[in-house]
Order: sequence, then C-alpha cells, then structure tokens
Amino acid sequence: MVHCVYKLDNVCNNICFNSSAMDQVISHGCLRGRPFVGVAIYVKQNLALCTNLIKATDRYIIILVKDIVVVNVYLPCGNDDSVQECYMDCLANITNDISELDFRQLIFGGDLNIDFNTGHAMKDYLLNFPSDIGIVFVDDKLDSELSKSTFRVDSTGAASCIDHFAVSHSLYDNIMHVGIEDSGINLSDHCPVILDVQVPVLNFRDRPKTSKQHQDKQLCFRWDKGDVWHYYVITYDKLSTIDVPLHLLSSVARVDVASADYGRPM
Repeated sequence: MVHCVYKLDNVCNNICFNSSAMDQVISHGCLRGRPFVGVAIYVKQNLALCTNLIKATDRYIIILVKDIVVVNVYLPCGNDDSVQECYMDCLANITNDISELDFRQLIFGGDLNIDFNTGHAMKDYLLNFPSDIGIVFVDDKLDSELSKSTFRVDSTGAASCIDHFAVSHSLYDNIMHVGIEDSGINLSDHCPVILDVQVPVLNFRDRPKTSKQHQDKQLCFRWDKGDVWHYYVITYDKLSTIDVPLHLLSSVARVDVASADYGRPM
C-alpha cells in the first residue's frame, strides 16, 4: 500500500490529500527494489469547504483546516551526511511553509525515523525542532504499560518507536488519548499511532448557502466550459521555453536536397 497512496481517494467518500515519493523515481526509469513511501491526510467531507492544501511534496503534506494546521511527514532514515542534510532541509522547509500561515493550532506527526531512546545523530536536532514552531511531542502520553514500539522487523525481532505526534501547547492538555494500534489486520511493518484530541469547534459561518434542491448535486469542472484563451496563453508559455534543435532541421534539409540532386538524370 505504501506505493499506492494515489489510490487512497478511491477508498471512501472522505477527501484525501496525498503525495508519493515514487513520482520522481519512476520518471527516471524502472524501479528496482522496494517501493518508496508516500504521505496522505484524510479529511471528512463536512470539513472540505474549510480545508486548503498548503503544500504537498514527496516528504510531507501541509493542510489548513480553518485555523488548524495539520502536517504529515515522512523523514529519511540513516546517519550519513546526505541523509542528515535532507533531514534538516525537510524540517526547515516545513518551518518556512507554515511561517506564512495565519493559524491558531498545529498538529504535526508522521514517520520521523528516530527513536528518542537511541543515540541517533539527528535526535537532538529533532528534539529542538518543536520549540521553533511552538509545539511539543506527546510521547509521554502513551500508556506506560503497553508496548511503545511503532516499527518492527519480524525477521530480526528488532523494534523501535520512530513514529511520533506533536501538538501546539494549547492542545496538549486537550489530548484524550495517545495509543499504538497493534492489530493483526495491519500488514505494514509500522503500527498506527492514534491521537485523540479535542479541538475548538470550527466556525462554519463562512460556508456558502445552498438551496435545498442543489444540496445533493455533485459539482465539477467541465473541460468544454473552460477558458480557451487562457489555455492558449499557458500552452504558449510552456512550449516557448523548449529549445528546438534547429541544427537537426537544417541537416534534414541538406539530406533532402542531396537526395533530390542524386535522383536527377545526367
């Protein structure tokens, strides 16, 4: 399922924002080995009108639900310099993206690929990251009597807690439950982390009013009703940047002339 996040929006009627790390890889050739992971966020239909997609990359997705920012992230694993650079770049980009938003609360979570109980080279950097954006990790809310492993390798028996949630300080005391769902129906090597938190009631006063007879009508964009002139302008701008190999055209012209001369009777 990790390489099929683009199919998630067909699972149910909820709105799905997703991005796959496979797009860039398969654009350069055939994939060899295990597929890469993507990220996705589900939003209920009744929140669709007040939800905006802010940023979707191969490593993270940011959405704004009214005045609550939700970030789902998949950070790289490893300890070498290139991985650490990618790790810091990803967190820095998230900080820059949300710094331009007007919001009240923030929910941040995902596969961070770091167990806070290990000596990972990026552990201190990650632990200091929440203070930059005003959030706090909620790992201390996990039930101490249950397993805190979110990732397992059956072949070796290795286990670690590398999936984490963090929330704004104003939401920390509103957390009802944080748990790790270890279910037999889960075929992934990751166990889902469940965060149950009470958020302020969203204000739907800005929701557009619709007449009763149009409430069940599905709205969509029609290609035959689009702005044709705008399409021409965009197409020209995109195609005009492509370099045309004119030297190949001149070579073809010389070959045609030579062929015509060769076919003339002496």
